[in-house]
Amino acid sequence: MNRESTLLVGLWDVVGDHISKAQRVDAVISILRLFEDFGMELEDFEDAIDEDPYIKNGYESIVEPEDDYKDEEYEE
Repeated sequence: MNRESTLLVGLWDVVGDHISKAQRVDAVISILRLFEDFGMELEDFEDAIDEDPYIKNGYESIVEPEDDYKDEEYEE
């Protein structure tokens, strides 16, 4: 696991238990976006998503699965 993923999982381990279950998904999404803003590539999150279900759910909610991508045709 790379350093960023290790830091992400460690941070979530420290703060996750102090956040109500109803707010954990929103909190982890905020943390994931913060890591992304500081340069962590979305692909690098893949190491962390196997470590915690909240991280996995948060990741899946901010990343569009490639299978769902559809080309749209535009009329000019």
